[in-house]
Amino acid sequence: MALYYVEFFKQKEPPVAVLGPGTPHNVRLHINDLMRLVDGVGVEWGIEWVVKHLVEQNVEVADTEAAFEESVRQCYPEEVTIGWITYDTVSAIKELDRVSWDMSESEWIDQEVSEDNLVTFDLGSKHYTRSDIETYLDEVECELEAAG
Repeated sequence: MALYYVEFFKQKEPPVAVLGPGTPHNVRLHINDLMRLVDGVGVEWGIEWVVKHLVEQNVEVADTEAAFEESVRQCYPEEVTIGWITYDTVSAIKELDRVSWDMSESEWIDQEVSEDNLVTFDLGSKHYTRSDIETYLDEVECELEAAG
């Protein structure tokens, strides 16, 4: 079986892929359709970057801290009384053991990512909710249908 390979080389024209031995007539393919230049982003190959760029530009970053607080409030709605002071559970845990709170929040975020409720493109620096992304995609689809 012939071994196919792709060589990229620079010319005055856009990059060209040359399919190697075994390819009929050494077909040359212009591959600039896989390359895009976006101001402030640069030149990228493939399509993954397009999805990332569109989401980052059009979908709000999820407030994971507030979402985690709400999740804890739903699980522990009661208040805590320490001496004569009454706190909601979230405030008490955050004040009494911030390290435990931060670890639990991190674990909650990891769980949400593993369940595909949150999406990240930068190893967890920013998260987006899947529902917000789906809403954006639905809006784009409606706009395309209206235009087409």
